Amino acid sequence: MFCDLADSTGLSQKLDPEDLRDVIRAYQTTAANVIHKYDGYIAQYLGDGLLVYFGWPKAHENDAERTVLTALEIVQSISTTLNPRLKEKDNIELTVRIGIHTGLVVVGEMGGDGRYENLATGDTVNIAARIENLADPNSIIISEATHKLVYEMFNLQDLGTPSLKCVRTETRVYKVLGTVSQLGASVDDEVKGGPFLVGRDEEIGLLIRRWEQCKRNLGQVVLISGTAGIGKSGLVDYIRAEVQNASFQCIEIRCSSYHQNSAYFPLIMALESAVKIEQSEAEEHKLGKLEHYLNSIGLPLENTFPYLCKLLSIRPGENYDYHKSFAPQKQKQLTSDAIVAWLFKVAQQNPLLAIWEDLHWADPSTLEVVGYVVDQIPTVPMLAVYTFRPQFIPTWRQHSHITPITLNGLELEQIKALIVHWSGQFALPEEVVTHIVDKTDGVPLFIEELTKMLLDSDILRLDGDRYELTGPLNSLSIPDTLQDSLMARLDQLSTAKEIAQLGSVIGREFSYKSIEAIHAGAKKSLESGLEELLSAELLYVRGRIPNATYTFKHALIQDAANNTLLRSKRQSIHLAIADFLESNRNEVGQNQPEIIAHHYTEGHEYEKALQYWLKAGSFARQNSSHSEAIAHAQRGLQIVGKLPDAMMRVDCELNLQLALGTSLIATKSFAFPQVGETYERARILAQEIGDPERMYAVLWGLCSYNITRASHEESKQVGEDMSKLSIKGNEGIYIVTTIGLGIPLYSLSSFTDSVHHFGLGIPTYSKDHHDMHVRLFGMDMGTFGRSFGSHAAWQAGQIDTSLTWCNEALDIANEVAHPFSRAVSGAYAAMLFQFRRDVPATQQLAASTIALTREQHFSYYLAWGMIIHGWCVGVQGNPLDGQKQIENGLIMFRDTGSRRSLPYYMSLLAEVQAISGHVEQAISTIDRAIKEADSINEHWWFSELHRMKGDYLQLTSPSQIEDAISLYQKALDICQKQGALTQSLRAATQLAKLHSGQHQQQKAIDLLKPIYHSFQEGHDTRDLIDAKELLSSLGVDI
Repeated sequence: MFCDLADSTGLSQKLDPEDLRDVIRAYQTTAANVIHKYDGYIAQYLGDGLLVYFGWPKAHENDAERTVLTALEIVQSISTTLNPRLKEKDNIELTVRIGIHTGLVVVGEMGGDGRYENLATGDTVNIAARIENLADPNSIIISEATHKLVYEMFNLQDLGTPSLKCVRTETRVYKVLGTVSQLGASVDDEVKGGPFLVGRDEEIGLLIRRWEQCKRNLGQVVLISGTAGIGKSGLVDYIRAEVQNASFQCIEIRCSSYHQNSAYFPLIMALESAVKIEQSEAEEHKLGKLEHYLNSIGLPLENTFPYLCKLLSIRPGENYDYHKSFAPQKQKQLTSDAIVAWLFKVAQQNPLLAIWEDLHWADPSTLEVVGYVVDQIPTVPMLAVYTFRPQFIPTWRQHSHITPITLNGLELEQIKALIVHWSGQFALPEEVVTHIVDKTDGVPLFIEELTKMLLDSDILRLDGDRYELTGPLNSLSIPDTLQDSLMARLDQLSTAKEIAQLGSVIGREFSYKSIEAIHAGAKKSLESGLEELLSAELLYVRGRIPNATYTFKHALIQDAANNTLLRSKRQSIHLAIADFLESNRNEVGQNQPEIIAHHYTEGHEYEKALQYWLKAGSFARQNSSHSEAIAHAQRGLQIVGKLPDAMMRVDCELNLQLALGTSLIATKSFAFPQVGETYERARILAQEIGDPERMYAVLWGLCSYNITRASHEESKQVGEDMSKLSIKGNEGIYIVTTIGLGIPLYSLSSFTDSVHHFGLGIPTYSKDHHDMHVRLFGMDMGTFGRSFGSHAAWQAGQIDTSLTWCNEALDIANEVAHPFSRAVSGAYAAMLFQFRRDVPATQQLAASTIALTREQHFSYYLAWGMIIHGWCVGVQGNPLDGQKQIENGLIMFRDTGSRRSLPYYMSLLAEVQAISGHVEQAISTIDRAIKEADSINEHWWFSELHRMKGDYLQLTSPSQIEDAISLYQKALDICQKQGALTQSLRAATQLAKLHSGQHQQQKAIDLLKPIYHSFQEGHDTRDLIDAKELLSSLGVDI
């Protein structure tokens, strides 16, 4: 706060220097008295100006409010107290201009030549000074930052965004017109509806039941205890709204942190509000209003009126002078009795809700009245609700009419419901929701303010009905609305604040041994500091020293303690922690390398930090914690540019990009856009560094990306690039080369060549290659080669080979126990058995794939499993449920960015639609699948699409037989070009049936028999059994 005398130049011209000095001293003294009353700190006397800090050296939970109240009272004190004296003595009157701004500063000792002052540095001071220049005489201007903290307490006039000299950012400013109202609300206040409450149904029900008892003339007391922000006021607001909307009475008695030593202060405010007394009124008007009010409620005046008058600083008149003869203690007792009599008389008129808020700030006299009310309340229809924080311990005796309520934090789903409410029903990214949940610990006020701050920040952008994240969450600070409250709790500590700061740098949870290692003081001071933090309920403890582990009660308390450290000090603490953890090689170093990485990062020891980020990512991937592995890689990428050596930067970034790509594939899908971006960047780095092994990993990533996005020509080119690389002495790489060629050939429907390449690589695999495969490619390539190769073999008519490769893939995946490899083998096996029309086996494999991928968050293969499982459900007599499963799976599949195999999946949907009797719909789906296949140049299921359309046309009308024949023939032509022997058997079987039905038996035999005899294996499968039975019915001896 800047406070400056207006027209000081004019004063210097009117007064001689000595008189001017005395005037300025009087002004400074008047202002200083007010400032000290509200616990402000005068940093500088600047001639006729004052620079004042609130929140340093000691913070309060309402420093912004204190600042504005100070400013108002300075203006009032000068006008009403100082100016009359100056007017009489020097014929002058003083006016002041005041500017207030809120923000973060660094306060430290500055100066020289033996003169030092604690001064704040930063934009906050400059902006406050510039705002003060805008103020008219005897006016107060505040910034928007301060406005956000006090707008509910004061009447403010928006002055727009004037230009401020030397301030780059636009700043809206407001003029303070006065306070909104006195503390304490009117009995007649009307509340239309209660607040939005979540997770308080039991407490609300209890309050309502106690109110119902009160209405039956059974007075009740409810004690609501909880930490700041936990929802005490929200609960009170709810019951008040219920009571007042039902036309019952309510009196609010609000204790104030400013008046803890002012006798009866909250009761005075409540009585003035009930009587509707204004401070500016003449005393006789106040007296008349009080007398009229007490008569209206039927309260006998003899034993109450003089004491209530005294309470309100009103002279009661000669008729009531007798009270002066009593001793002070007796008068005090009678005053308390008069207050109780007033409250009880109101209740006797009509059931009364008496709300006593914040008893932890109550003065002793008020607490005395509270005790009287508690003892006597069963005799009147009154519900007294007392709210207080845990540090307040009631001194009155327990009674059956007292009900305690202790409010705890909200549960997860309740937190999410509150987030939805404050986000305006727009969906927030899951990462943001998790951030709010982790930081707020179920405290409703924290949830509200952090959500609002995020919505107001630049890192969220509204896109339709949901918000998108546009920046890093870790760049956000504590909401300004919570800063004072959190800092006040820390500043109430003595030496323990330093311990809290050390602990906050270690983390939300820290061990005694770790904080002991970095604490420079005596062991005794450390332990006493920890004990003080426990007593203040800022920490929880588990175990005993020296094996104790401490946890900050709230993440935001940890953040607040951390924010009070200067950057240089915080950096040195991080380095000390990292060195301790690394040198001790304890459990953290072994199992949580990300903690060491974090401390080295914050300590600016980037080379070591990157070593541990890579180690943390590897550890996470080994445990299939791919989301965490992504976060570790991204943290590393944020700092890799800070390495001094260019080639070291390239080498380290390449490792990070490869690690990121592997985990993105696992959690998002091969086709996720960021996968392509990651591997393209990695390709540039691998070319620069000239490492063929890692180039293989890069090319494999690009090959996978292009395949699943149905960019088959591009994937073929990448596969050819892989085949040109030569790595001596690494046999485990060869299978990757053959897979890189075999997959695009399959996708481009060159089945014979595809099987050839898979067949070359599969025999070279050894389980000894597994670790290297997982490190470079994210999965076991022996598993993947056999899984994909089994599909190519089935297409080419090598049915038994196909089954062998599939079973080997499942066995290897289970043996190496690598979750992503198991997901791959299970999904490909489910599809293969669907090809084979083996419904029970398909359903079992699909179900197990769904369970695994859902648990591991492998969305690509989860969608795959859902679609195939839906087909199983549909063909087994429940087509509607099956269709729904397939459609849900297709939505999830498309969300991954994938298009590969989409025509095939659409054919499964069409089959279930046809079974449910929606044949026209099935034909439409097939037409869309054909169009999709042409669009992505993926025709490996093209023959089946035409064959199925021919089947469905016959179901719609017998006249469609010629069109069906044409479609079957086209399917056969497609198979002949592709070498798709198994699909050709299906098309031939259907066409032969039609020929037979048209009495063209020989034509049917000539078509089907040579294709059937082309098969050297797989004669026990559904397709060959159907073909054999048809040939036998035509008289062919098989």
